[in-house]
Amino acid sequence: MKEITIIEGYKQVKLHYVFASTFGVLWLMLEPLGLFQILSEEFKRAGIYGYLSLLVVSFVISLGYWHYKNSSEIKKYELLVFKIVITETGSSYQIKTPKFLNVKKFLILFLDHVQFVEDVKEVKTLRRLTEPYLVKFNNDTYESLDESKSLWDVGIRDKNECRIQGGIKQTNEIVDEEGNISKFYQFVERINFAYIIYAALFYSILKNLQEVVENFFSNK
Repeated sequence: MKEITIIEGYKQVKLHYVFASTFGVLWLMLEPLGLFQILSEEFKRAGIYGYLSLLVVSFVISLGYWHYKNSSEIKKYELLVFKIVITETGSSYQIKTPKFLNVKKFLILFLDHVQFVEDVKEVKTLRRLTEPYLVKFNNDTYESLDESKSLWDVGIRDKNECRIQGGIKQTNEIVDEEGNISKFYQFVERINFAYIIYAALFYSILKNLQEVVENFFSNK
């Protein structure tokens, strides 16, 4: 079960980014010494072992900074730790998130993370075709949660199990209650109209280019 930390506005520092930066800084600090013949003989004797030592030192420094930076940021919040299962994919996650985060906001942040960071393609389909919502396991059944309240206020506690399910998506209806075309289909129509404009413009450019070429050869 994968562990995910969901905090609004928080981006976990990536260890490989820290390592690359640390190694680069150390390398730039040592490179001028060889350029000005300072410790050049020592560098030559170190050879491949010196290079490997630089990698090890960079990794140790990076690991310490990475752990400190992420843990110090997370300690600012009172966190809930609970389990989430995405029904459509069957995948489960252990979540750490502030207990007073709004349910709707949490759902958006979590699905964004799973879709774009974890690159779970099924979540994109789930969001496109349905309206995902969060439910909590309680007394042998799952109960829906009020998305206007915080996770703590709807009764989610440590070690609870929740699920994300897909409900009927209302925004894709062709006609709304007032008989108007929905925004979704207006958007689709605008896209199609834009393609028509681009095609006409492209045709016009080709036509003018053809005339220019014909005129060029006819004048010769």
